[in-house]
Amino acid sequence: MKFFNMNDLTTELEKKRPDIIEEIIKNEPNYFLVRDIIKTRIKKGLTQAELAKKSNLTQNQISRIESAQLGSINTITKVLNALDLRLTITEKDRPKLCRYSIKTVLPRKARQKQSGEKEQKSMQKIGI
Repeated sequence: MKFFNMNDLTTELEKKRPDIIEEIIKNEPNYFLVRDIIKTRIKKGLTQAELAKKSNLTQNQISRIESAQLGSINTITKVLNALDLRLTITEKDRPKLCRYSIKTVLPRKARQKQSGEKEQKSMQKIGI
């Protein structure tokens, strides 16, 4: 069995499918979104079925989303809300690929507490 490093794999893939780089670039934002959804679901200890119930979707819909078949923005919004995530759209940098940001949304009291702790640390640093 021959072992490949990433450069070898990329070269082989480009030979077999010259359109692959264009396709990867086109679908990159979907994969980043899916990766973060899966990572957050696992971090919260939820199964696909539990996330489906929490987001009023079916387990099959969650499975399709996690395989990068995203569906409608309404469906994605239900999943993000169930995971306490927010989708932020930003202008992409010219030399880079399309980017987005997902952040966990804390309840207001937790945000205020977190903000107060940061302020106290800042004040301690400057000796107040």
